[in-house]
Amino acid sequence: MLRGDDLYVKWRDKPSGTVFEKTVDLRSRLPADIHDHRIVFVIGGPRNSELFVYLVSPERRPPEMAANGPRIYSYRKVTTVYPDTQAMTSDDGKKTGGK
Repeated sequence: MLRGDDLYVKWRDKPSGTVFEKTVDLRSRLPADIHDHRIVFVIGGPRNSELFVYLVSPERRPPEMAANGPRIYSYRKVTTVYPDTQAMTSDDGKKTGGK
């Protein structure tokens, strides 16, 4: 998968008709190598107003690791990218950003 700089999502809550937009800066939130990974986003929260972004690894999740993200990926290692993500670390051990 090619690594993009931003993820822009626009969605509408059908019952209320409210339109939401969110742009997530992925540059500081993703590791340098995302080969064979998937980026998945989910809309949820009250009135479907919140955006959640996950990075799904091709690696299987060890039994002692808690499942994270969409249930369909419960057998894989999944990292929450947005919101409340930890800063990613570059190859030289320096923090590269994030929340």
